[in-house]
Amino acid sequence: MELKDLKELLELEEEKDNFDLKLLAQKFLLNWKYFAISLAACLFIGGIYTLTITPEYRVSASILIKGKDGSNPFKAATGGFLEGM
Repeated sequence: MELKDLKELLELEEEKDNFDLKLLAQKFLLNWKYFAISLAACLFIGGIYTLTITPEYRVSASILIKGKDGSNPFKAATGGFLEGM
């Protein structure tokens, strides 16, 4: 490798390291219309999607019935079969 190639390589590395926030902000500000349009389109599509989907829910319940003395009256009748439910 020649000395000239090394200098060019170092210059390229320095350019990569230099991050210009002002230049980046200018690029975004020049194209603000596209960002606003894409944001509005995404919100519109998301709203339509949430209005048109059918919600699905899983529901389960269990009931514990106790007698006056705190025992389960069905435990004796079922032989403890339903105890773990």
